Amino acid sequence: MLATGVGWLFYAALLAATGAVAARWLVVPHVRGSARGTLVAAAGRAGLAAGAVLPLAMAGVLWRQLADFRDPFSPWGEDLRLLVSGTVWGRHWTWAAAASLAALLAFAVVWGKERSPGGSRVQLRRDGWERTRWAAAALLTAVLCLFPAFSGHASASAAPWLSVPADVLHVLAAGSWTGTLLVVVAAELSVRRSGRDSVLPALVPAFSPVALASAAVLVCTGGVLAVLHLGSPADVIRTPWGRIFAVKITLVAGVLAVGAWNWRRLSRLLARSSGKRAMRRAAAAELALAQAVVAATALLTRFS
Repeated sequence: MLATGVGWLFYAALLAATGAVAARWLVVPHVRGSARGTLVAAAGRAGLAAGAVLPLAMAGVLWRQLADFRDPFSPWGEDLRLLVSGTVWGRHWTWAAAASLAALLAFAVVWGKERSPGGSRVQLRRDGWERTRWAAAALLTAVLCLFPAFSGHASASAAPWLSVPADVLHVLAAGSWTGTLLVVVAAELSVRRSGRDSVLPALVPAFSPVALASAAVLVCTGGVLAVLHLGSPADVIRTPWGRIFAVKITLVAGVLAVGAWNWRRLSRLLARSSGKRAMRRAAAAELALAQAVVAATALLTRFS
């Protein structure tokens, strides 16, 4: 159970970091007014929080792998050196761990600039270096999104040329959807705490196209990975991986249903106070279901 928790922590932090980057590059350009600065600040906070967790999660991933890998008759230090320097997995972990530390630094620089006296939200938009800092954070986050594919079953499948890109796109799409939703919710909570007007009417229309495109990519890549991993449809019932996968698909269907309700119904009611309240509740439910999907994904990796 602890090993699964480590996987959940890693994926949750990775999706949050991806969502922060996606919010900055895909949603912010389509937002106007004060809501734009609010969303940039929320993305910076989410990125910094995720960046702080990622190195810890990478250390947990190493511990989990070492526990599976080690020889009980050998010293821990010897097994650790062999795992990190003598295996392909260890080399992948090394560059991913370095990327996690660099990502933390990049997000800290982004957030530090936002909080500095010369880094007001208005000035941020005019600062050419702001784009450079966010570009660095985006690049490092993308590198981290490669790690699950190259360290898991995707790289060992019969068709790695298909499974590895599908796995990477799957992670990117999940982060662009659920991670960006987390940033939008965080932005809304920040304005509610300060007594300002809701930013949902400005943010939801800009976020919806990103969510729809991400959901489509998520479903397509998930289907490809399932076909490559399952030997036959009967494996969904007779194998542990298949049964957990069925649970994950059920949870994903729930997230899709809530997201569709938000888009088709609630987004049209955002001019009303009741519509904003309903959207906040639905977004919270969508995030809760998404975390359950992340937990199922972490559990799936234990059966890969």
